[in-house]
Amino acid sequence: MLKLKSMSTKNSKPNQFFKNIYKNDRLKGFVKSCSIVLASSSVALATVLGLYNRNFLDVAIGEAVLPVLIALLTSIFLYLIFIFFTKDRLFSVVAVMASSIFLTKFENFFIRFKDFIDDFVVWSTPYDYQYVLLLLFLFLALGILIITLIKKKLPHGVLSKFRQLLKFFVLASVIFTSTYIVQIAIKFVRYPDLINGDHTLNSKISLGKSVKPDIYYFIFDRYANNDTLQKYYNYDNSEFKAAMEKRGFVFNKNTHSNYPYTATSLSSTFNSSYLNSITEDLPGNYSELFYRRLIANNNNFKTLQENGYTYYHSGSWWGTTRTNPNANYNFVDAFSIKILGKKYVTTDFQDTLLEGTIFRRLFAARIPLFSRIIHYEKNDQRQIVNYQLGAAKELVQKSTSENIFGLFHILSPHPQYVFDAEGNVPSYHPDPKTLDVPESVKYVNQLKYINTRILETVDYIIQNSDTEPIIVFQTDEGPYLFDCNDFSNCSWNSTDEERWQWKFGVLSAIYQPKKDTRYDVTPVNLFPYLFNTYFNTSVEYQDANSYIFNLEEDSYNFTEVTELLKKSLPGSQ
Repeated sequence: MLKLKSMSTKNSKPNQFFKNIYKNDRLKGFVKSCSIVLASSSVALATVLGLYNRNFLDVAIGEAVLPVLIALLTSIFLYLIFIFFTKDRLFSVVAVMASSIFLTKFENFFIRFKDFIDDFVVWSTPYDYQYVLLLLFLFLALGILIITLIKKKLPHGVLSKFRQLLKFFVLASVIFTSTYIVQIAIKFVRYPDLINGDHTLNSKISLGKSVKPDIYYFIFDRYANNDTLQKYYNYDNSEFKAAMEKRGFVFNKNTHSNYPYTATSLSSTFNSSYLNSITEDLPGNYSELFYRRLIANNNNFKTLQENGYTYYHSGSWWGTTRTNPNANYNFVDAFSIKILGKKYVTTDFQDTLLEGTIFRRLFAARIPLFSRIIHYEKNDQRQIVNYQLGAAKELVQKSTSENIFGLFHILSPHPQYVFDAEGNVPSYHPDPKTLDVPESVKYVNQLKYINTRILETVDYIIQNSDTEPIIVFQTDEGPYLFDCNDFSNCSWNSTDEERWQWKFGVLSAIYQPKKDTRYDVTPVNLFPYLFNTYFNTSVEYQDANSYIFNLEEDSYNFTEVTELLKKSLPGSQ
């Protein structure tokens, strides 16, 4: 008995400790408030965490911070509205959860509501935000009315059972959201090398020359070489090539890419190395985040920066090259959210979450006063391409006071097909797979306009530069065959030579101060060529190899197809 009594006394201390915590009114209030916030925001958080979980290997954890904050703050705001009018915590929590579904699917409701107002009500306005605010007001008023009627009209016994059902619903929602948190935590443990690895493929070097030419590096996505254009698009691009050569450009006769996909191609080119050396031990799951780090953290760009260059980055709408955190300056005209005057570039993940929600309408609207606090900008591909080429001209003005390295990843003639041959909005649908006009026609029309803008841009750079610059014109990959519009949808058979000619056949040209220098390197050797030719270095060149891989099943198992390429590609412009 004495022993039992001793054990009871010993265990009473922690029990008393928890009892004292429970009796702490402030702590109880804090826990209750946290529980309300978690329960109210569970549906909104499930939307954010669910999308992050599905795209875990393509999205950095930091990209989820802003959407999570918006979800929490919106839930708290709505809860305060409902609790003020209903004075009922449980009903307010459930109302916020229902509101979250409405707000995330808002675009569907908005279009129907706006059409109804315009067609059946004698009231209209050119400002979409007025429809948005009216629809939001009606929804909140309806929610408050329903809660009030339920509390007043339902018998006490039925109301009690109904409240129990609501509690179960809230608990289920919290548990469901928590499963995403568990899944995400497991993936952090499972894929540490893909999401946290700081991989580099080459080393920084010292550039030995004091006189440094400005470097303008243009990557035109899916720009085909002339052999492909003649054979599959019935278009001869010789006139453009001749115009470029007249201006002093030298075309690379070895016109094949090292990889048939943008992420792998740019990772290899920017790091002057093949990817096999660091991907052998990686799991097969494709990770855009892995390649984003390889692209952003490459040592070639850092070498230029540490040797006096200012790195200007002009990315596309594609999230992997939209910005580079290591650049001295990012040219971004689209995909940004401005909060209290400070501009933040949004990511693919954030844009996807905003699309279709009330926030895209509210943040993009010119609401008096509100737009000064927060404003969202998302431009289309036409605006982005024109802005990028305009930014290249802007850099020339800066070249008088600093050494320029400008990178321009331009998603054109890459779909969507938003330009006709004269640069106007085309009469046909911009999607490559619509049947109104053959894709070959859409592609060639866009190519013609891009050719015009390329010549205009290089003329401006050459004519307005104080010293002769280096201008690199390069393609990361060729276009897709007409039977597929995405890498994962194509059949990559090692004997399918036609596919090799389409995807690996690219265009590459350079304008350079040393006119008699031979330019015959594949993309992986571009920077060794520049460093060795203009900065007195002796960087070792890689063999001119090409690799394929299976994006869906084993995306880091690269198969060399160099010999097959030699058979399928003519090897000349």
